[in-house]
Amino acid sequence: MNTRRMLFATLALALAATALAACREEEQGRPLSFNKGVYQAQKGDQVSAAAVQEMQGRAKLQAF
Repeated sequence: MNTRRMLFATLALALAATALAACREEEQGRPLSFNKGVYQAQKGDQVSAAAVQEMQGRAKLQAF
């Protein structure tokens, strides 16, 4: 019986640790429901025309 108690205590501790690890601060307050077809993320910084050309040039090098 002592082995069963030890196993149960270990499993309970592992479950509690997993539950607490899932409650990270940065995950609180994030949207959990989304509107289909609507982009709801924050807009990023604008990319310069030179950077776009550079990325297009690198993409062309990867073409087969």
